[in-house]
Order: sequence, then C-alpha cells, then structure tokens
Amino acid sequence: MLTTRENSLVRKIETEAGEIRIDLYDNGEIDGDTVSIYHNNTLIKSHARLSEKPISFRIAVGPAQPHHELVMVADNLGSIPPNTSVMIITAGSKRHEVFISSTEQKNAKVILELKK
Repeated sequence: MLTTRENSLVRKIETEAGEIRIDLYDNGEIDGDTVSIYHNNTLIKSHARLSEKPISFRIAVGPAQPHHELVMVADNLGSIPPNTSVMIITAGSKRHEVFISSTEQKNAKVILELKK
C-alpha cells in the first residue's frame, strides 16, 4: 500500500526533542473507517477502527531519531467516503490538529522533524 498509492504530505511539524503523543480519531460521523498506520515504513497499527476513542501511541524525537514519517492507509472508506480522521499531536506544551483524508488511491503522510 505504501508503494502502490500516492503518499500525499498533509503536514510537516518541527518539534523540540522529547516524547510525542499521537491520538487518531474518526473525523465527523463514526462510519466504520479503518486505517493501517506506518511509522518510518514499519506497520505499527493494522486495520484499526476509527471512533470517538483515540488510537494512541507515542514516539521519541531526538538527535538519535530526528525524522519521523507517519503514513495513514485507508483500509476501507467506511459508509461515507472518503476515509477521514483527525490526528492530535501533543509535543510538550504544543498541540497540533491535523485533518486527514485518505482514499484507495492516496495515503496521508505527516512528518515530524526535530527542530534544528
């Protein structure tokens, strides 16, 4: 799915070093959307159902790992296409809302980069 679909950049966020929390929710009406999530080309969540409860995980950003790519792959389009979600990225005291839309032709990519 990563190589056969376009990986469209949705947002690039520069951040300070530290642990970052990612929470992914269905955006709008809960309609059965499922996603697979890749972190630096490694599958970390497979066929996860989006809902009002977050799909949560944490990643560490620092000099040893300064660059992170998160790719959301639509496993289905739910009952109301396209597959939409909102990603809440909490990095220290900063909170970012990223609105994501993915289809069977296009994945959504978010990049987290250590601030230089």
